[in-house]
Amino acid sequence: MKHLIYAILALLLLASCSKDSEWIDSDYDEAEEPKEEMPVQEIFRFKLSAKKTVLNIFDLAELSILDSKGVSFIFRLHELASSYDSIVWQVKGLDGRLRIFNNRNGSGISETTLTSNWGHCFYLPGNHEAYLHGYKGNKMIYGDTLRMEVTDTKSFLGRNWSDTNDLGENIGHNNALNEHFSLATLANVYDGTPAINLRLINSGNLDQIAFTRKSKKELYAYMVQLYGKPIYEKDSPDLVAQYSTFAVRSPKAVPLAYWATGKAKIILLREEDPEWRDLICYIHTEPV
Repeated sequence: MKHLIYAILALLLLASCSKDSEWIDSDYDEAEEPKEEMPVQEIFRFKLSAKKTVLNIFDLAELSILDSKGVSFIFRLHELASSYDSIVWQVKGLDGRLRIFNNRNGSGISETTLTSNWGHCFYLPGNHEAYLHGYKGNKMIYGDTLRMEVTDTKSFLGRNWSDTNDLGENIGHNNALNEHFSLATLANVYDGTPAINLRLINSGNLDQIAFTRKSKKELYAYMVQLYGKPIYEKDSPDLVAQYSTFAVRSPKAVPLAYWATGKAKIILLREEDPEWRDLICYIHTEPV
């Protein structure tokens, strides 16, 4: 009986050795074993969003940066910082850019900032391509594009002559791309005649003479972009006569150029500011 038990144990041992030997490769080389690759960190993806993608010039475009699912991630800065050094908003064909995300580390400085929502007024009509570009190590690694349709259908810029909101208030129209070309409008009604004045904002803290020169140049160029060359310019004998047709006139104003559309007559003026006794330059408009 004892010999029988030993025989059975020997057979089991032999079977066990036979099964183990099936996994042994005589040509096995540890160096040839494929190494498991470390997972590459996935870029944190974002999208550019706007409350409205069809709007009129001087309307405020309300923009925001969202995650790929359309959710705000203002409290997830660490995830952005792990992927990007900066994120920049730009519009194709327009000067300037807005850095909405910045991640600085080095020289004893550590700073992470995010502008999750911002506003911008388009000054020119057209089909604009706005985009966010994410940068890492001075290289653009991800981006998103949003197409926006900007029209020019109102009486003058962002207003109709029948509008009665914000009369007498000087309203700035934010240019998020270029603070050195920001515009403001002042609408009012004088003895039943509506009028709108357009001015350049002195964001560069220029002295009054330099700012007047800049205003003249920038406002003239802007009107040309919108409406083409003026009908009358300073050297035209008809310019003063045309200014006399406006209901609101200043005795100290010197007309410089005149345009007309189907809805508005537009004149570029230079005059002394009665309050500050300085020269100013602005656009004055009234209904045709």
